[in-house]
Amino acid sequence: MSRPSSPTICFLVAGGAVITTLELVAAACLEKWPSARIVALDTECFNPRTPVHLSWKGPGEFIRLDPREFGIRNFARGFNWNLALNGGRLAFDRMVRKANNLFRKLRPSIVLSCTDNYYGQRAFLKAARLDGVLTVLLQEGPHRIIEPARDAGSIRHRMLSLAHKCGVVEERLPYGGYFHDKILAVSTAYAETFRQSGIDSEKIAVVGVPRFDALLSSEPGRRPPIPKLVYVFQPFVKQGRVDERIAQGVLAEMAAGISAAYDDVPFEFVVRAHPRADGETLMSFCRNLNCPYILSDPVVPLPELLRTATAAIGHYSIGLIESLILGVPIVCVPIPTSGFADPMEAKKQIWTENLGSPVGKNRFEIQETVVEALSNDVQAIPLDRLRDETGVLDGRATERTVDEILTVLRHRHDFGACREIA
Repeated sequence: MSRPSSPTICFLVAGGAVITTLELVAAACLEKWPSARIVALDTECFNPRTPVHLSWKGPGEFIRLDPREFGIRNFARGFNWNLALNGGRLAFDRMVRKANNLFRKLRPSIVLSCTDNYYGQRAFLKAARLDGVLTVLLQEGPHRIIEPARDAGSIRHRMLSLAHKCGVVEERLPYGGYFHDKILAVSTAYAETFRQSGIDSEKIAVVGVPRFDALLSSEPGRRPPIPKLVYVFQPFVKQGRVDERIAQGVLAEMAAGISAAYDDVPFEFVVRAHPRADGETLMSFCRNLNCPYILSDPVVPLPELLRTATAAIGHYSIGLIESLILGVPIVCVPIPTSGFADPMEAKKQIWTENLGSPVGKNRFEIQETVVEALSNDVQAIPLDRLRDETGVLDGRATERTVDEILTVLRHRHDFGACREIA
């Protein structure tokens, strides 16, 4: 494939924090390299579990893909099951050919993705690699599960390996293990985890979290006349991460504790649904409340809502980390580790629970900790305590990310514009 005289940077876009991150990086790439062509591909359509409709606010072109044109239909919620029902490895190979045809039209110089362990993104990454296109994996934020190499002997891994040999699913590789030219890790702790999973140290760079830059540069929001508590709701039931019965028990205790706290100290209670929200579970929680509540407008960015909060409450959401960066105290209501489908997912909850913020495990503890947090009796968590999950919080994560992308490009291509900004 011949290359254009200036780079074409292709982004594999997915929902949630991924699209926010890639929009920031795309804008920064174009600012630093004005001659670059930016192309964003909507790979969220291949998500069979909790897909959302994406709206790209970044620069350049946004191409909305149709999975049916790639021979894929969403038959099952599980990624591996869905691929198997569409034809297994034959379906994946067909996706790679279709993606390769698209890339031959776009002629990308580099492909950037935040995910490489779901078949939707992997088909495009494999197509890029087959044509010699550079690929970079950007870890978009905290709480990323990276399976170490020593887990390769687990029963689950052996079953998936057998399914791969039979042509049912694609080869299973840990996050970051899909043969990238560069992996941009959040922190030195994550860089070490990537190394433990078998990634060459020379391919790893530490950049931080681009979307956290704005949290550090913003002014505090105007606090309301009465305290405001924000619940950062997570769709872990719909995503199959937490057993529904255990989740419902925790949410019932939480609703009772918050309602009792409202009787002690009246406050404004705002329920913030995740973009992939499980409406049934969310409304079940709301029905158990015996106090007024407001459903947050999903159009309002979460950080904007948190800036006006007195405190936030939740389980192990990244929104709780954002709260702490903004100086807003949090209350942790932990999901019992026995409720998690994946023990590595449970580690996110354990980490949040051990931060040093107030923890409420039953309605009485939740009542006490909510009143405590809303009364400004909670000490701030030092940001250094978050570093393993956030990296260095200095407002320059986006800049470092773009510098690494351009460095990878300079090593491969001799673009004139590249020399201008070097």
